[in-house]
Amino acid sequence: MPERIGDALHERRLGPDDDEVDVEGVRQPEETLCVLGPDRVALAERRDARAPGRSVQIDGSGPRQTPRERMLAPTRPDQENPHRPSLVTPLHGLAYDPLVDDASFQRWLDDYVVAWETYDASAIAALFAENAVYRYHPWDDAGDELTGRDSIVASWLGDRDEPGSWTAQYRPWLVVGERAVAVGVSRYLGPDRATVEREYHNVFLCRFDGDGLCIEFTEHFMRRTE
Repeated sequence: MPERIGDALHERRLGPDDDEVDVEGVRQPEETLCVLGPDRVALAERRDARAPGRSVQIDGSGPRQTPRERMLAPTRPDQENPHRPSLVTPLHGLAYDPLVDDASFQRWLDDYVVAWETYDASAIAALFAENAVYRYHPWDDAGDELTGRDSIVASWLGDRDEPGSWTAQYRPWLVVGERAVAVGVSRYLGPDRATVEREYHNVFLCRFDGDGLCIEFTEHFMRRTE
């Protein structure tokens, strides 16, 4: 069932041989009718479905532009199912070009580790947008969070870990649009650089801008106990 925030949404299932869907049962003028293909892919939507012309017509190339009907996406004939579109955009403008994907987020995480290893100011700065907000803890508020790229760089450089005293591996867990979540493990080593003295399991909550720079970073962590 497609989700709808605000006014109501109704579904009608389109059979393989159907070319018209009745709007009977749509109660209010502002309610919306969603036409689904046999595979439950949305083919068309009509707002104000009780207006004159009480059906949504479908032809071999997809929905026809009848009054108050809006195409959701370009379509083309399909040899197996002529009603099935080749590309469908989600309802009500929910489609977007993702600002970050798994691969680009993994590169950002790898660069994060390199910046931590080297404490190179330019490498740290390259991770974050000019107006980025950085939280070391999820409870950090306006008085504790770091605001601005320069503040983030200064904080990193002012509290350094010794080279070789730690290891870290992070990977994407979820990426949606401008938001990304990473999980991973940070281990702090003893003087022999082999014994693990402390192990933390991390979650990073990130938000990115159109240039792939992080504009919001919040760290969650928990120390492993035996």
